[in-house]
Amino acid sequence: MKAKYIFYLLTFMFAIAEISFGQTNYPDWSVNPGNYDYDGSVTAAVQLYGVRVGTPSDLLAGFVGNECRGVVNGITIPDSYTVFMLLLYSNQSAGETMTFKYYDAAADIVYDLTETVDFTQNMTLGTPLAPFEFNIIVPEPGIESWTVNPALYEFDGSVT
Repeated sequence: MKAKYIFYLLTFMFAIAEISFGQTNYPDWSVNPGNYDYDGSVTAAVQLYGVRVGTPSDLLAGFVGNECRGVVNGITIPDSYTVFMLLLYSNQSAGETMTFKYYDAAADIVYDLTETVDFTQNMTLGTPLAPFEFNIIVPEPGIESWTVNPALYEFDGSVT
C-alpha cells in the first residue's frame, strides 16, 4: 500500500515537472478582445519547405508591432492537416499590417512567418478546405569562425 502511494506521488510530481519545465520557449501571447472595436478572421495553414505542418498543441499568433492581436491553437481536420482559425483584432477599421509567428510545441521553437496581412474589419481570409498559406522563415545556421594555432601541435603533416 505504501509503495503504491509513493509511486502515485512520484508520478504526479514528474507530471507537474514536465508541464512546468518541459517547454522553455512557450510564448506568453495573449489578447483581450474587449480592448478592440473591430475583428477579422484568417483560416490558415503553416508550411515548412512547402509541406504543411502543425498540431493542436502548436500556436499561430498575429501582431501589430510587438502587440499580440490574436492567438489560437491548431485544429486537425480528420484525415488531413492542421488549420488555425485565427481571429484578429484592431481599433482601426483598416490599414494595420499584421505580422505572424508560429510556435512549434514539439520542437519548442517560435518561428517568424513570411506573409503579412493588411487588416480590414470583418475580413475573412481562407477556409478550412482552402486555407491561407503561411511559410516559416527558417533561420540560416551561423558559420562559426575558428582558427588553428600550430604551436599547440607537436607534428604537422602534408600529403603529396
